[in-house]
Amino acid sequence: MLRAAHSARARGASCVELLLHSSELMPRGSPTFRTAAAIERLYANLEALFEDLSAWCEGLTLCEFHTRMTTPRQPRDPPKWPGGRLRRSVVR
Repeated sequence: MLRAAHSARARGASCVELLLHSSELMPRGSPTFRTAAAIERLYANLEALFEDLSAWCEGLTLCEFHTRMTTPRQPRDPPKWPGGRLRRSVVR
C-alpha cells in the first residue's frame, strides 16, 4: 500500500484512494486475511501507511475532492515590495 501511494505521488496523481470492506478487518473475513495474526499485520501496515500519508496528504470526502478539483482558483493579490510598489514576478 505504501509503495502504491509513493508511486502515485511520484507520478503527480491528484488523489490516492483506499477502500477496505469491514469484513476484511476480521479473521476469515476475506481470503487475504484468514487469521488473527494476519489482521494484526494489516492493522500495523495501515498504521504505518496513515502515519506516512499524514505528512503529505489531506483526507477528503469524494464530494470535497470534486469541489476542489472543479472550482476555479482565485488569483492572488499581486505581491508588493516594502513601501507599497508592485513587484513583478517571473514564473519559470
